[in-house]
Amino acid sequence: MTPLFSMPKSIEAITANAATGARQLLVGGLADPEWQSESAHELAAREAGIEVAEFADASHFMHVRDDALRSVEIRSGVSRALDAFLSAITG
Repeated sequence: MTPLFSMPKSIEAITANAATGARQLLVGGLADPEWQSESAHELAAREAGIEVAEFADASHFMHVRDDALRSVEIRSGVSRALDAFLSAITG
């Protein structure tokens, strides 16, 4: 989760995996300074097999400070996105 867009090797690894046909789910929070939504969507548009799931208010740790209920909602959303991704790749 939350690829580090500030680290070129992280993005190089995602691109290299995509070149092998590996399917990937990029997960990020819109309140995380490491998450670059535009870059994630550009990568998904450019490379086959990459999907993006992002969550409003979520930090790098997929939580919202001082809001336990919203944090649980975000983590539930991550679980649903992962479940849908895995269901799609396993048929």
